[in-house]
Amino acid sequence: MESPLKQVKKYLFLVYKKRFIFLFTSLLVMVSIAGASFFMTKKYEASSTVFIERNMIDGLLKGITITPSMNDRIRVLRDYMLSRDLISRTLKKLDADLRAPTPEQFEAMINKYQRATSIRLRGGDLFIVSLRDENPAFARDFVNALVQTYVEENISSKREEAFGASRFISEQLAFFKNKLDEAQDKIIQFRREREIYSTVSEGALLGNISRYEAEIEQLKVQKNQMMAGITAMRKQLELMRKASARNPGNPLAASMLDGGAAQIAQLEARRRELLQVYNEGHPELVRLQARIDAIRQGGESPGAGDAALAEGAFNPSEDPVYVDLKMRLNMAESEYQALDGRERELHALVQQTQIKLRDYPEEKKVLADLERERNNYQSLYEQLLQRQGVTEVSKQMEVADKTTTFRIVDPAVLPRTPVSIDRLKVMLFGVFVGFGAGIALVVLLELISGKFKDVNDLRQLGVPILAEIPSIPNPVLEARRKKFNMARYACAACGFLIVGGFLLHDALGLGVIDQFIIDTRLDQLVGKVMSFII
Repeated sequence: MESPLKQVKKYLFLVYKKRFIFLFTSLLVMVSIAGASFFMTKKYEASSTVFIERNMIDGLLKGITITPSMNDRIRVLRDYMLSRDLISRTLKKLDADLRAPTPEQFEAMINKYQRATSIRLRGGDLFIVSLRDENPAFARDFVNALVQTYVEENISSKREEAFGASRFISEQLAFFKNKLDEAQDKIIQFRREREIYSTVSEGALLGNISRYEAEIEQLKVQKNQMMAGITAMRKQLELMRKASARNPGNPLAASMLDGGAAQIAQLEARRRELLQVYNEGHPELVRLQARIDAIRQGGESPGAGDAALAEGAFNPSEDPVYVDLKMRLNMAESEYQALDGRERELHALVQQTQIKLRDYPEEKKVLADLERERNNYQSLYEQLLQRQGVTEVSKQMEVADKTTTFRIVDPAVLPRTPVSIDRLKVMLFGVFVGFGAGIALVVLLELISGKFKDVNDLRQLGVPILAEIPSIPNPVLEARRKKFNMARYACAACGFLIVGGFLLHDALGLGVIDQFIIDTRLDQLVGKVMSFII
């Protein structure tokens, strides 16, 4: 097996031997690729630079105000700007959706520009939005529209967020103010119902019970004393009434003394009065008649039977002593009833206080829960009250546009030079491909030629070699061959000059050939041919 070096030398010898095939094959490939690169689709890149501006006032009021989450917006900036919604609205703003009559085509257009749009963050203060497209004007308009839409939405969103935060804080303030008032009312109502005040304690409740019981004992003593006086007055009045029954001045007492005539006369008078209203069958008339008959028949002693009647007929208004005593008795009875009522009231207070004392720990626990709830609401309310001031300042900063915001410092302009394809690279690639194609063709021709290259090939086959005939130089043919070779060398040099000219043209960015193609509409002609072929 031959060594690699020998193989390389062998191939180089083949290239030299078939150098014109190699050169023209290479040139053909190079010129074809270089020429085709001028008709490949060109893309232009439009870009816009946006500065993330942090206002000085925002820094001064840091800690006092709360600006909407700019860092969060920057973190999701790329995803948001490339979102389907924003790309779709940007395309519609540019009427690009008119080029996609069906929803599927419009969806494909959205996906295309999502992939073609590039967003690069530079440091923490800049981001660059760029788009590569065949239409430089559309690339410019798309980038500007996309950035403008994002900036406007960002400002609007920040203001809505600030206003929404202020409105939410106000709503929460009203809500927790109501909760706080309700909790306070519950505490007041509970204290009022259970009589739990700040000065009330278990010792105070025990003191109240002792005080009530002492007052009850005192009332009992007063009541006993008063009852004794009332009893004495009642006995005195009874004695006075009985003594009046035996008084000669009493008409009934006099009737008992005259043998019952006066009593019969009074009973008859009473009977006559009753007959004006009732008939004789009335029980009272029957009873009066029976008594009258009994007195007349002597079966009833007028003094013994009418003692009560005589007492009932006693007129106390005619006795000032009796009247005075009666009045003092009434007053004493009234005072006694008042003392009795106060005693019952004190007993009720003692019972209530004892119940409170028994439930005191439980009530204190309930009160502590109510106060804890009230304190929580109060704490939240005070925090919200502080936040309300902060949100109000933040809202005013957003209204005055004094917070961190986006500034378009470099809007997209119409790109003049295509950025892709990278034609220079394509041409250089064509140079390498051309040389490779030339070498490949030379080797391929050598492999498929089937000719003996030298005498050694015959010796390897074991064929006896009788003689070798050397080549006989022919000066005329040699001169003609040299002349023909010079012409081919000149053609190859022209080809390489053309390729070199293409490379220099793109390296210098002249654009002369591009303008020539546009002016002569060769690109349109090539496009039609390619579309026909494809």
